[in-house]
Amino acid sequence: MDIEKYASSKLFMFFEWTYKLVIWNLLSLLVIAIFGAGPLIGFYTLQNNYSIENVAYITDVDDEIGIEVTLKNGNKTILEGFPTSREIVEYRVDDSYIYFVLKNKNEENITICLPNKEFIKTIDKIYFDDQNLIIEGMKKSFVYENVLLSPLSNEFSRIDTSNYTIIGLENGVLVNYGNVIVTKHNLAGGLMIVALLLIIFALIPCIVTIFSMIKIFGEDGKSDTFGLFFDRLWDNFKSLWKLELIIIPSLGLLAFALYIYYMIIQGGGGNFLYTASYNFILITLLLFVLWFVNLPMTLGYFRMNTYSIFKFTLIMAFKNILYTFLYVFLIVGMLLLCFIFDFFIPIWFLVGFSLPMYIIYLVSKKKYKALVHDFESYKDDDIYDLGTNED
Repeated sequence: MDIEKYASSKLFMFFEWTYKLVIWNLLSLLVIAIFGAGPLIGFYTLQNNYSIENVAYITDVDDEIGIEVTLKNGNKTILEGFPTSREIVEYRVDDSYIYFVLKNKNEENITICLPNKEFIKTIDKIYFDDQNLIIEGMKKSFVYENVLLSPLSNEFSRIDTSNYTIIGLENGVLVNYGNVIVTKHNLAGGLMIVALLLIIFALIPCIVTIFSMIKIFGEDGKSDTFGLFFDRLWDNFKSLWKLELIIIPSLGLLAFALYIYYMIIQGGGGNFLYTASYNFILITLLLFVLWFVNLPMTLGYFRMNTYSIFKFTLIMAFKNILYTFLYVFLIVGMLLLCFIFDFFIPIWFLVGFSLPMYIIYLVSKKKYKALVHDFESYKDDDIYDLGTNED
């Protein structure tokens, strides 16, 4: 084989590009994982320690039925007053469950979640006939036999994200006892938030670095795969850290506010102000996404101060809005494919960031090269501070 001819062939370049895209993607994921590893390990450790290992019926001296809950950290809690009353206090229905509330011996509300297997949309009347639940609705009666007499299920029992203790029965019924077990729920949530913020802090310069490496290799036909990657990564960290210290805490506050407004609106307590605020935050987060997908080109082609990076990237995001939506589609599309088709997950780990960046480079290079070449005509517009990275 003619080695020299092969080295200049399209087949060789294909494998060279593939190798570099895979390496740069894996290096980025490694850096992101290092940043988020500590808080994530703490989060999953707490979640595991305060998850339910076993549930069992017990009977006290007054022959009242309770449930003993054993957590994986060894702690045990007795849930007193399994609902013995059959008088339904209130009820509602959605596509997944039929919810009704019973009282225990202490007159405390306990919510029962019954799988809506009959796809009941409306309920006219709901009541117990001995141990059987009767539901009248949609001009028909539905009978659920022995709703609360099924054996307990360790698999279905859990402490959910709201710190509610959910006891599952083998027939699919869930009994919500509410916030009755003390856990480190808030600490675990805090660790998850810190982990996400650190991941975003590392993700932004990593994505920019992948694009920079693609640009260098695409224009020069050669580049160091490893050493230059970390060199460019450090430069991008230095260029972006001030901007990230402003943007990332803001994103954290917006995400928290979005969650609060969502819970209020879902609970039926929202008014126009809550709805308007919720929509405003959604739009703000969308603007960040549109800004972010244009950031790699800004850092890849120009050197600017912090304010100029933000301003110029925002201008380009809306000046080329159709291209911006294409960039979002490429990045988000790779993630969606993982949720739709499981076999795309290993592919995403190999080229989930680098392949979209490569396509974005091909789509955008003509426009940004023109901007670089025309730099002298608009460099006095107070957009640029240090000139292009060609200097």
